[in-house]
Amino acid sequence: MKYVEFIVNIVNLNQSFFDEINFCSIDKYYGRFRKKTILTSLDIKCSSKIRFLVSIIYPRGSFMWMPKPIFASTSTNNQTVSRAFDEFKVRKFFYQDKIVFLIPDDVEQYLKDFEQSEFFECNHELSVQNMRIYGRKYKKNIWKQKIASQILINVKKAFRKYKLDYWLSDGTLLGWYRDCSLIPHTMDLDIALNIKQYDSNLVKYFLGNKITPLITVFGQLNDSLELRLEYNGFYCDIFFFYDLNSTHLYAGYQLGRSKMKNVLSKFNRLCSAELFNERHLVPCNYLDYLKEIYGQNDWKNPRDNYGEWSSVVNRGEKWTEDEYPNVFNT
Repeated sequence: MKYVEFIVNIVNLNQSFFDEINFCSIDKYYGRFRKKTILTSLDIKCSSKIRFLVSIIYPRGSFMWMPKPIFASTSTNNQTVSRAFDEFKVRKFFYQDKIVFLIPDDVEQYLKDFEQSEFFECNHELSVQNMRIYGRKYKKNIWKQKIASQILINVKKAFRKYKLDYWLSDGTLLGWYRDCSLIPHTMDLDIALNIKQYDSNLVKYFLGNKITPLITVFGQLNDSLELRLEYNGFYCDIFFFYDLNSTHLYAGYQLGRSKMKNVLSKFNRLCSAELFNERHLVPCNYLDYLKEIYGQNDWKNPRDNYGEWSSVVNRGEKWTEDEYPNVFNT
């Protein structure tokens, strides 16, 4: 038997859809989302030779969300995880000049997004728990959320334009997972990408940008490069990670002339997450990533200052007198 897989937007799934295929056998599968039962998948059999496996996709914030089907462990459907996609345009595709399908207009981009589409929820339970424990001190600042959201939207726009793979890092990653928002005390965002994806157009994009202008370049292209953007007194630090060895990466930052290194284990994949109703990328092993930076359990409890991160090292390296004047460029 052949299998054909489709995605159907829940918005377009009405009774007329089922009326058109009333000669087929249809199994409906449901899942749970925030205490509600929702349709996740359809298994449509119209003959003994072919089955149509349909995944249901839902509008969620500014992106599209595909819930994990409840039958994932036993089904032939390869939709075994939740997924998320940025909204995409579709175009008609004619199969054997008879059958018309809709396919993504930019197939290459869709396939790349699919590789990074596995979706993880933030830790809603821990966020609520911390709100009860810390009260007003933990209360989320709506003004900061709005500013941070605008920054992230514009930064993501640049990365998408130049097809660069970024991820939420450090405090922003912690805020997403633990707080489902920002760290309560923060006044900046942390974004990361691999130096192998450096594109000089990124600097040009942010120079004089009306929303997130580039205000400082730290480090050098071959070591510890960091871009700092600013919007309404809120900063966004874009860290570039370098290969330290076969197992670890590092991103540098400056403490006077000392070269500080945030050293983390290499990871293979990026996945999707939601922050301020937008889809962003995170390391798929985000929990290991957080534990390396903040310690095995310290990441769970909000603090005004985490002191020295577990992952930060300095091996006595310093910028030379000739290098140092070029380490800070405003």
